[in-house]
Amino acid sequence: MVGKETKVLMFSLGLNHYQQMYQRCINSHRHYAKTQGYDYQLFNSNRQASITASAWVKIPLILAALNQGYDRVFYIDADCEIKVDTPAIESLIVPGKLLYMSQGFSGHINSGVMIVHNDERVKALFERILASCNQDVPSSDWGENGHMIHFAEHWAHLQLLDSRWNNNAQPALPDYIRHFSAGGPMRPLYQPNWSERSFRLMQSVRNRFNFRKYLARQHTAVAIQNLLLQLRPAILCAVKFSEQTSHHSWLTAEKNRKLHHVKYISSKTNNNSSSLARVAINLQIPSDGGVGNHQTVCF
Repeated sequence: MVGKETKVLMFSLGLNHYQQMYQRCINSHRHYAKTQGYDYQLFNSNRQASITASAWVKIPLILAALNQGYDRVFYIDADCEIKVDTPAIESLIVPGKLLYMSQGFSGHINSGVMIVHNDERVKALFERILASCNQDVPSSDWGENGHMIHFAEHWAHLQLLDSRWNNNAQPALPDYIRHFSAGGPMRPLYQPNWSERSFRLMQSVRNRFNFRKYLARQHTAVAIQNLLLQLRPAILCAVKFSEQTSHHSWLTAEKNRKLHHVKYISSKTNNNSSSLARVAINLQIPSDGGVGNHQTVCF
């Protein structure tokens, strides 16, 4: 169990019906978080999101949680199932290590499971990754995982975990977290119930007719910005975005389950060419499922 002096946020993303397609996995997240005494939040959207934005949005959310004051952030993909005998993440802590990841079936680190220790150095790493989201990196992996490999795989403060903590390649391995990741050998082994099957069928049809699932690299920052404005539960999100024209726009979205307002606060010209300069996010983390306190956090 986590002591009162330690704040841990565990979160996942249920976008594009992943919450419904992997109900068993999501339930295992909730059970583990409750058992260990961690705050837990599942972020969602009532709109279809591009796969590009869905993969990237975890990065600003991790930064927001760190800036909000969480001592550790435990991100886990929605298609990961946590076994009941999984130890607390505190058992993994190594002095001097700030980011904990496992290698996936590609032989490189996989961002489906990340444990992040709050420190200015790890914030700088994630800020650098986010700032480069519109840029190609020399990695064959897709989405944000290629950027994680490029910037973090040989980082001095990365601690490689054994495959039991993110097993997306070895069906016979007695693992702690089984990751049914797309494109890997584990995905076909997931046995959905009838409800999960129905959502899988519906999402499969949507994907077939969605020609903007994967966006060109130069549109990634805009896609992240738009998805942040759509997330549920309610968040307050201000995004400062700089396009090639060096025109910055501040947007604020304050939303609840019934309202969705987007308001332009101001715009100005700036010579900064950074693709995604600043995001302020109000993370609402109700431990009891109710309405959480609003606190704006910035990076």
